[in-house]
Amino acid sequence: MASHNSEILPFLKKLGHEPASHKEMNHFIEICFKTASFYLRNSYRNVRRHLLNNGLSFTDLSIDTVSSIFAEKSIDGWKLLKSSFEKWYPPIQTETEAKFFLNSVFAKVVNQQVIELLRTTDPLYGMIFNSIKHIIRKNKLKKVYQSGVLYIIDNNKEGFDHNVINSEDFEHLPSELFKDRNALFQNIFDYLACETDYCPAVPLTALILRIKYFYAHSETSNNISTSLAELIEINESIELALKTANKKLNNYYLANNKIAPEEVDWMLKSLKDILLDIKHGGMSQSLFRYVKYYIPSLTQDEYSSKYRHILEYLIKLMKHTLRRELSRK
Repeated sequence: MASHNSEILPFLKKLGHEPASHKEMNHFIEICFKTASFYLRNSYRNVRRHLLNNGLSFTDLSIDTVSSIFAEKSIDGWKLLKSSFEKWYPPIQTETEAKFFLNSVFAKVVNQQVIELLRTTDPLYGMIFNSIKHIIRKNKLKKVYQSGVLYIIDNNKEGFDHNVINSEDFEHLPSELFKDRNALFQNIFDYLACETDYCPAVPLTALILRIKYFYAHSETSNNISTSLAELIEINESIELALKTANKKLNNYYLANNKIAPEEVDWMLKSLKDILLDIKHGGMSQSLFRYVKYYIPSLTQDEYSSKYRHILEYLIKLMKHTLRRELSRK
């Protein structure tokens, strides 16, 4: 969170009124970067593996988060910060209030960055997110932020107890709570209120990841109801995504002598493994490791020079196919 030794208020007051020096600018950007990093490392540990498997880190996402705010730069200052600062009520008068304001802004922006990353790199996450968003809207539930995490609460709830459940404890909630899609939130609200010391608030990202986990094990478990399985049925879409990659491999890369027939075989096997992992929660290792399983003698340099760009393109093509097909379901 924003350092208590930093002067944030003077900088915020300058937005749109007078230019800041390069020193002030760099200092403020550093504060923003540290604020974004704090929320990511403390509130989104459960997405770290997903980031690494997509060649990203918390540092990369922190930079993207800060850039998303400063990309709004205009002749009048940064639109997002300036507008939010001026509309904040009651008006910000002290350094403590300025720090609270900045933390609140970054809590929302970090959450938006995480959700957007997961939606664009994980088609299954995107489909579940859209379905859950529909349930939230249908039941007129309310969104609140706590420590950079987006929580869903009952719209009729008066006040908000900040003793919220973390992602680690949420992963251990009884699977029976997730059986009925129509009563999904109410079941979790009731359990948290009556059986735990936590307030009835559901962390959105943790909920979606939990549903993904259940779907990954639904073929061997009776814990998940048919209605929930129907929510995230993607087998046909996965088959179509693999066929799309197969067509591209044969009709373009093989036909133009860019790869050999035996390379098509192990590439398809690697891509199928990747799709199964995406279905069951996300890529579990680097792309190189998927390939090396079938070509043990392959070196990192050989992979990078001969195959990396082809496979990265095919994965992008498959994810595009998945997103398109899942959006139709």
